[in-house]
Amino acid sequence: MIHSTELLFQRKFFPLFMTQLLGALNDNILRTAIAAYISYTLSSDIDSANFWTSLSTAMFLIPSLLFSALSGELADKFQKIYLLRFVKLAEIFIVVFTGYLLLTGQAQAPYLVGCIFLMGTHTAVFGPAKFAYLPEYLEEDELLPANGLIESSTFAMIAIGAGLGGLIDYQPFGTVTVTSLMITFALAGWLASLLIPPNRAQNPLLSITKNILVSTQEKIDYCSKKPDLWIPILGITWFWVIGMVHMTNLANYVRYSLNYNIAVFTVLNSIFTIGIALGSFLCNKALKGEVHTRLVPLSLFLVGICGLHLYSGSHPAAITEGVGTLKDFLTNFNSYRIMLDMLAISLFSGLYVVPLYAILQKNSPSEDCAQVIAASNIVTSIVMVCVTVISMFLLSVLKLILPQLFFLTAIFNIGLSMYLLKILPFSSVKPLMARLFKWLFQVEIQGLEHFISTGDRLIVIANHVSFLDVVFLALFLPGEFIFAVDTGISKRWYVKLARQFVEAYEIDPSNPIRIKSIAKKVQEGKRLVIFPEGRLTNHGGVMKVYDGTAALAQMCDADIISVNLSGLQFSKFSRLQNVYRLKFFTKVKITISPKFRLTKREDK
Repeated sequence: MIHSTELLFQRKFFPLFMTQLLGALNDNILRTAIAAYISYTLSSDIDSANFWTSLSTAMFLIPSLLFSALSGELADKFQKIYLLRFVKLAEIFIVVFTGYLLLTGQAQAPYLVGCIFLMGTHTAVFGPAKFAYLPEYLEEDELLPANGLIESSTFAMIAIGAGLGGLIDYQPFGTVTVTSLMITFALAGWLASLLIPPNRAQNPLLSITKNILVSTQEKIDYCSKKPDLWIPILGITWFWVIGMVHMTNLANYVRYSLNYNIAVFTVLNSIFTIGIALGSFLCNKALKGEVHTRLVPLSLFLVGICGLHLYSGSHPAAITEGVGTLKDFLTNFNSYRIMLDMLAISLFSGLYVVPLYAILQKNSPSEDCAQVIAASNIVTSIVMVCVTVISMFLLSVLKLILPQLFFLTAIFNIGLSMYLLKILPFSSVKPLMARLFKWLFQVEIQGLEHFISTGDRLIVIANHVSFLDVVFLALFLPGEFIFAVDTGISKRWYVKLARQFVEAYEIDPSNPIRIKSIAKKVQEGKRLVIFPEGRLTNHGGVMKVYDGTAALAQMCDADIISVNLSGLQFSKFSRLQNVYRLKFFTKVKITISPKFRLTKREDK
């Protein structure tokens, strides 16, 4: 496994790393300074602040719609260093113009939003060349740590940029300081770009499409027809939706929902961005250098859970006059809950997105990589503009408050994580889910060695004590299984939910004739799990055992292994609330017995 720090000492990576790092820093100093200036200086009420914040977000995204396709084609047709250096030179002029507006007292909201549009153009042109550079210069096993460094440094710079941009509110030196820093970092970024090593153009014969709309549509069509590109693109898009919902509304959330000043906004913004940086940096270690999706669904699910927790704790400060200070915030116990939620949401977001970037780069053809990245940026921008419009409607027309917007986002996160579990191979997420359940339920397993000598035809019979039995058997038995579901309970909601993630067939254990269809699956080599009792126990003992299982085993001439689940009958997922005192997490023991076969009866 390649360690992230090793890449920092290689010229093929370090100059690009510094170029994008300084660009991200400057980008966020400018955007944070403008957001804070609008919220705390130019806006007089929440409606005005929400309008200009949403408009600023849209103006930052529109350039990606207009210029990403062209940028991707230019990056593939020519050497990427030319495009990178041109963009960094343009950045110098953008920050000088922004500083001029701030220093001369002409910083009206429309002009500042125009500066954000220019910086959005800078980002739209820079992005495809930056991410397409990585698979061009790096080996496959270097992609995950490189993306981790890029993402972690980007969001670390967002945190630092937010802090430095927040200086705009501290007069009289704030405006001068912010302007000076932006110009200095822009010059340093341009100098770093001059050290990026040259390389050949990947697709010099590419014809540049002059029609922006046609070019944009071509990029989207190309990727949408390839699931190995399209799914990562959609996943990356949703990551930026999460970030946009939380970060672009953070200043208004702190000012109007929590009733604190800009110092608290700076602290929470820093916590959020540092969390993403930390999650991105830890991703390489968590996946042990392997480009894989196993972290993606679970990370998104945890983002949703933490979002619900943030919503439940978003209460305004009890300040008698004016807004609360940072001291007021830190002396309020609920504030630490909010900070922890922000950190958790961002950390799991970082773990969620880094594998998706690495997968997208790995799956992209080298001659079209920049155009694929451009397509990703275009899709992201389209979705984020739509989400911005929806947010404006929810906040301005329906008068939702920002915590309620966070709540809706959390619900979507949980729903999408369930969808990802459905479309991704179960084997990709099984090890991580098994580790989580083993920790929560202190799972003990005995007899796994009995599976080693089984044949292709195998039937596992298990007792049925809780609604989680299928989950535990799917996670802790080796290999993949299909499940026999009693027709009487197959229509219930929790069974329908489980069937989205595991392969299941309806049978009637009391009717041996109706088991022929599933017998055929076993004969084809599918491993089967069946509950001979047919339904959950409601008294803690064994329910009626139907003879359909025996008929199935004889019909298939299959090995049989019995599995005993104990402990789950004491959980809240059982039907024994009137028998035992139940709790959510109980110690679970899975006992696996040696295989056996039923002796066939011979007709006389």
